[in-house]
Amino acid sequence: MCRGFRKPLVVFSPKSLLRHPQVISDLKEFEPGNRFAPVIDERKPDTIKAPADIDRVLLCSGKVYYELLKWREDNKVNNIAIVTLEQIAPFPFELIQGISKKYAKAELVWVQEEPQNMGAWSYVEPRFATALLSLNQKRISYVGRNPAASPATGNGTIHLAEIEQFMKAAFDLSPAPDRMPAIRWKY
Repeated sequence: MCRGFRKPLVVFSPKSLLRHPQVISDLKEFEPGNRFAPVIDERKPDTIKAPADIDRVLLCSGKVYYELLKWREDNKVNNIAIVTLEQIAPFPFELIQGISKKYAKAELVWVQEEPQNMGAWSYVEPRFATALLSLNQKRISYVGRNPAASPATGNGTIHLAEIEQFMKAAFDLSPAPDRMPAIRWKY
């Protein structure tokens, strides 16, 4: 407000995170010397194994992080790290390479709640490939909903079943599938 110009701040946030107890910042994060972090590495490193013993790194953006964190805590998983991309454009190539080096033996998986043909996957996948293939020939897998014509099913029961399905796939250490099996419901 003290500058001679103003830049708008645009925040896109789902309503479910407005009063979420874990969606808070410490006042120290606003002190001079602190900067915006385009990639946030594992926020709870004391609850998981050492980086050399991590089997999978879940990369995500947005509210799915809190769902992944809850699933990991509820199921007492300690060999999977969760990393969030807070900014996807411009893509943080060097930071992603740093994450890949830190978790050298881990499989990298992008997790999103949106269908595969929506959300950030189609944007970040070629950029991950550029960052990783030149570094260590790693590839990133996708876990989330299958491609769809609409962003949501319109049926709460199917919606919850799809979330449960991709959460299980995210934490299952067998290779990530190219496609999630379809959920069939009797009406």
